[in-house]
Amino acid sequence: MLGKRKLAYTLGIFLGLVILATAPVAMAEQATAPAAPPATAAPATAAPAAQTPVSPTPAEQNAQVKEDVTIKLLNQMNQLLIDLIDLRASLILEARADELIRKQLDENIYLMEASISELKKTMAADKAEIQTVLMVHDEQLNEFDMKLVTATEAIHKVLEEETAALEKNIQRIDAVDTAQNAALDNLIKADRGLNTRLWIALGASALGLILSLVK
Repeated sequence: MLGKRKLAYTLGIFLGLVILATAPVAMAEQATAPAAPPATAAPATAAPAAQTPVSPTPAEQNAQVKEDVTIKLLNQMNQLLIDLIDLRASLILEARADELIRKQLDENIYLMEASISELKKTMAADKAEIQTVLMVHDEQLNEFDMKLVTATEAIHKVLEEETAALEKNIQRIDAVDTAQNAALDNLIKADRGLNTRLWIALGASALGLILSLVK
């Protein structure tokens, strides 16, 4: 902003010096140029004779040229001052606009920082809550794992006891089957011996009957 203002002031001073240096020369050239002869009116029969206009003296011409140059220079200086005032006003308005924009940006940055801070707080609270929930779940899972291990061990123990009891029952059944098979074998052997003795007795009876009939 300060650079623009300094540039405008420097440009104004430079233009003023150029105008001061060139304006008198141009006016002097216009003044020294030969004046055009005045136009003469056609003689009229009814009108009176025209008077010849009086030409200004060189001093009057120089004074008029200086006055014209001064007026023109003042007008240019006034216009330059007006332009500089307008430029200064525009620079002031631009500076105010920049200040307003800067304030708005500062407010926006403050609001964004506040929003980010609030978001961080919310995220921290959510993270703590999630960690708490995860800890509770971990505790519940650990407790469930312990219960599951305990139940599994109890089931294995019951299965081992049932297996041992079943093996004992199988051994008892095998022993009963063995005893029953041995008794059956003894019964078969006794039945065979009885049959043999019965046949011998029958043979002896028949033989005695035959011998008694023969006598």
